[in-house]
Amino acid sequence: MNRLDALIAPAPRDVSVEVAPLATARFLGRNADIWRMLARGVLLCAATLGLYGAWLIADLRRYLWTHTEVDGDGFEYIGDALALLSGFLKVVAVLILLYGVSSIAAVSLGASASLAGLFAVTAIAYLGPFIAFEARRYRLTRTVFRGLRFSQTGSAWQYGLRAALWGGAILLSFGLVYPWAATSLERYKLRNTYYGDLRGQFQGSGLGLFIRGFALWIIVVGPLLVALAVTLGGFDWRVPAAAEIDTDLLGRIEQASPGFILVLGEASLLPLLSLAGAFLAYPLFRAIRLRWWLAGVQFGAITVTSRLRPTDIYAVYLRAAWYFLILTLIVTTLSACVFFLTAFLATWLGDAAEAVKFAIVLGLYVVMALAYWAVYQATVRLPLWRLAVESARLGDFATLDAVRAAGAAGERGPHMRSH
Repeated sequence: MNRLDALIAPAPRDVSVEVAPLATARFLGRNADIWRMLARGVLLCAATLGLYGAWLIADLRRYLWTHTEVDGDGFEYIGDALALLSGFLKVVAVLILLYGVSSIAAVSLGASASLAGLFAVTAIAYLGPFIAFEARRYRLTRTVFRGLRFSQTGSAWQYGLRAALWGGAILLSFGLVYPWAATSLERYKLRNTYYGDLRGQFQGSGLGLFIRGFALWIIVVGPLLVALAVTLGGFDWRVPAAAEIDTDLLGRIEQASPGFILVLGEASLLPLLSLAGAFLAYPLFRAIRLRWWLAGVQFGAITVTSRLRPTDIYAVYLRAAWYFLILTLIVTTLSACVFFLTAFLATWLGDAAEAVKFAIVLGLYVVMALAYWAVYQATVRLPLWRLAVESARLGDFATLDAVRAAGAAGERGPHMRSH
């Protein structure tokens, strides 16, 4: 085991108590199938102004699940694209309503308009986890294994409040409490997750994730904290703020604290170092977190171990970066062609040129966004799914033989068992 593998590895289990071989998982999907599905879906999304996106997402989920099997048994996904579209339109309606309320409040409050902005930000911070929890409920109740459905209990309102409070703590601590936040939220989700009448639980440790990720936190956040300390330390706080200096803002600062602008310029290089560190550390963080999550998931006596290696994650992101580079070159060339085309059309269309130019640029933007999304799905999401599935080993898998059904697809838990 190399050093990177040792870094992300969870605490070893006592294998002496395992009396049955570990069940293995496989993903049987092919990259070519995903590329064809995405290419067709992107064209239809562009032609339908994005409405086909619900069908594309449903097809992708169905493909991932139906090509995943554990111990020889496959999954099913029976989600409905119309339900996804309905949910998306509801989210859009809520966001429009929220924007309208905050805009009206900003106009009405006048000088206190910042309160309306704060309300909008707080509401979005709460609604995001709320929507994610309800979406997870829908996905689980539409996922079937061995003829039994998964389900989810719990309150999306409570989960949204938990996530919002933890989000504030993460910001205030510069990310240091993230491991405990992730642990708390995963425990809430898993203890409200059922497969039939078998309840899930999460055994991951916040301290364990903190220890494995602390070095990465230093690499990414450390330069930002140093930059902040250097910036604050380079300012002369003894100079009265109301000094009579008739110059611009930077001139006032330089007059009040000579040399501060130079210090500020030097400190501004540190965030670039932090950004570079983030690019290098993110794949390793994904490997650490994914392996930590897999090792923490448990259903009854069923446990999960993972052989995921950080080098595999880096390979995924390097390959994805290559595809994104090629796509960016194509997009840049296409944008240049569109620029010259619109300039040429301006001489022929007169007053209508601006409308045509806007339509062309908007269409190009939509196609670009869809293309980047499709490349991400094919080069990041699919390979990570494959790695997570094929690296997993499940102990005491025979426990599933005693599981009973627990309600219909739309129900919220195991309160209606079929015998």
